[in-house]
Amino acid sequence: MRVFMSQTNYKNGAVTIDASDWYIDAEIAKALKENPDADLTPYKNYYIQHILDRAAYYDALAVQLFNRPVKHTLLLHHSLLNALFLDDLLTALKKKGWKLIDAQTAFKDPVFEKTPDIVPCGESIIWQCAKTTATLSQSLRYPGEDAEYEKIPLEEAVKAYKNSRN
Repeated sequence: MRVFMSQTNYKNGAVTIDASDWYIDAEIAKALKENPDADLTPYKNYYIQHILDRAAYYDALAVQLFNRPVKHTLLLHHSLLNALFLDDLLTALKKKGWKLIDAQTAFKDPVFEKTPDIVPCGESIIWQCAKTTATLSQSLRYPGEDAEYEKIPLEEAVKAYKNSRN
C-alpha cells in the first residue's frame, strides 16, 4: 500500500490523537433508544474530558518521542455525539490552551512523513512511532483506543451524574 501511495503521489492522512468518541456515541444511541428524552449531559461531560485526556496523553507521548511538540490532528467520527457536542469540545480545547489549526497546516509537521514499519499498523502516528521504541512500546495499550477502556468509567460517570440529580 505504501509503495502504491508513493507511486501515485498520495499521502496517508494520519492522526496524532486517537480517541473513543465512537464508543461514547454508541452509548448515547442506546440511552436515546431507551428514553428519547434522556439527559445527555453526563455523556457530553465524559466525552469532553475523554478527548482532553487523550489529547494530553498523545501530546506528552509526542514530546517524549521527538523532544518537541507536534502539530496535532484529532480523529473524530461523523456521529450524533459530535454533531451535538463538537462546539463544546472545541471550546474546552481552547480553554485548555490548544490552538486550533487546519489539516493543511498540521500535515506540514515532519511527524506526518514517518512510516513506522510495525505490525499492527494502525492507531495514532504517535502511537506507531512509540511502538518502535523499546522503552515506550511496553507502556502502550492495544488497541490504543477501545471500548474496554471506556465502558466502566463511562458507566460510572453516568451513574454519578444521575445520583447527583436525585
